Order: sequence, then structure tokens, then C-alpha cells
Amino acid sequence: MTISLSEEAYRTTKVYSVQRKISMNKAINELLNSLDSPQKPLPVESQELIYKDPLTGLPVMKCNQKITLEDLRRLEEEEDRWQWERGNS
Repeated sequence: MTISLSEEAYRTTKVYSVQRKISMNKAINELLNSLDSPQKPLPVESQELIYKDPLTGLPVMKCNQKITLEDLRRLEEEEDRWQWERGNS
């Protein structure tokens, strides 16, 4: 399956997946599943780290710093290295 994400959605998901050390696929599943989960709803308040956008209903992750494309590329390289090291240990 292939999906298209906006750059902002991709960055948000990428940061979430790197912070949790999970794949992008798992991150997308967790974020989307949390929208309908009665046990773990995402807060609507924008002061929270992760909240549900009231307009789109999609999860939004708030960051204190701007994430650049170069930051994402560096994170992807680190993730690739981490996965390679795990696979070759």
C-alpha cells in the first residue's frame, strides 16, 4: 500500500517514529488508531505535545523548534544506521 502525506504530516510522523524508535508504518498506525481509541484519545488542546486538529481530525505533534528538511535527512540516516546495526548484531 502506498499513501501520500503532506510534507508537514511526513515530518510530524517521522519525528514521532524516530522518538519512539518505531517504523513510519507503525507510527502512522499508532497515530491514526489513537483517534478512535476510547482508552487513549489525543487531547484537543494545542498546549499538548500531540493533539487532534479540530478542523481535520488528524493528529498534530507540536515541537519547540522548527524541523528542517536537513534535520529529517539526518534523522533518516540515523534511523537507517540504527536499523542496520540492529540487523547485523
